[in-house]
Amino acid sequence: MSLRLAIFNEQLHELLSLFSYEHLPEHLQAVSKPFYDLAMEQLHMEFSITNGGHYGRYLKRDVEGFYSFEHNWEHLHFLRCLLDAKDAAVRAHVIADLKSKACLERDETRSSER
Repeated sequence: MSLRLAIFNEQLHELLSLFSYEHLPEHLQAVSKPFYDLAMEQLHMEFSITNGGHYGRYLKRDVEGFYSFEHNWEHLHFLRCLLDAKDAAVRAHVIADLKSKACLERDETRSSER
């Protein structure tokens, strides 16, 4: 494997690992999982098209868990942009949850003061 391909595969592996969602609370998993699904669908679709429908032999994990295939740097750019969107979506839900919790606490405090 060339150094350039090794670097690409390492970066791809790192980016894909950031799409994991199992560690999140269930309501945030519902926000995050579609981004993971889209990332995997895009990779599979692209490699199915560019490799004559045989992406299975191009897109597979090696013994260390890295994906191995011919590189296309635009895939890394796509994944970075998608990761930014996923992070923003999760943060938006976290902020909404915090605001909702703060409003409930404020209302409870006002009710108890009466």
